[in-house]
Amino acid sequence: MSKDVLGNALEEISGPFKDFFTKLGGPEGSLWMRAFKRFLRKENPWAGEDLPIDFPAWMTVELGIHPDPDSYHKAIMATTVRMSNRAKDILQKVSVGPHRVVQLVRVTVAELGFSKGARYEAVCERAKICGLRLCPAEVGPALRMQYLDQPFGEWLRIAMEPITASDGDPVVFAVYFSSGGLWLETYWCHPDLVSDPYRAFVFVFGE
Repeated sequence: MSKDVLGNALEEISGPFKDFFTKLGGPEGSLWMRAFKRFLRKENPWAGEDLPIDFPAWMTVELGIHPDPDSYHKAIMATTVRMSNRAKDILQKVSVGPHRVVQLVRVTVAELGFSKGARYEAVCERAKICGLRLCPAEVGPALRMQYLDQPFGEWLRIAMEPITASDGDPVVFAVYFSSGGLWLETYWCHPDLVSDPYRAFVFVFGE
């Protein structure tokens, strides 16, 4: 093998290797190591892990229907939907993408296999293993505007890359329906916070 071919091969695998070692050091490290050993034996890496990988699509949401955060803000304020101050804060930091439709999955912490609850990082990592993806932050305001028949009392947290609010706290969007009406809120996702098994998160359906 020539030096050029070897160099190209090493460059191509450097990214996956880095990602793998990051996962080994994460909250699901032992699971990834067991899967890797099965892979080396040419076995199904996830056999025996009892992972729920067949989540049904829950609903579709249109993204990019407003060109920027200010337009989303104005559109929401023109409805009966209410926003917390922190939701207004992080909405200004959302990147709005092109028009597209995404399928969403609603899943609880327990359904992801954490019967005693789990930290946010672990919830997201397990969901990725199960074929789900983090939502673009825009899903928060878009879902709130398009999910007007939300059942009373339901709280849904948007699984996304946390946004640092002005007070320094890492948060994600949440949508819920209470006696005060339909809300676009936020959910605190500090690394030490353990989400209870019954808490529900929204992910993008895996491709």
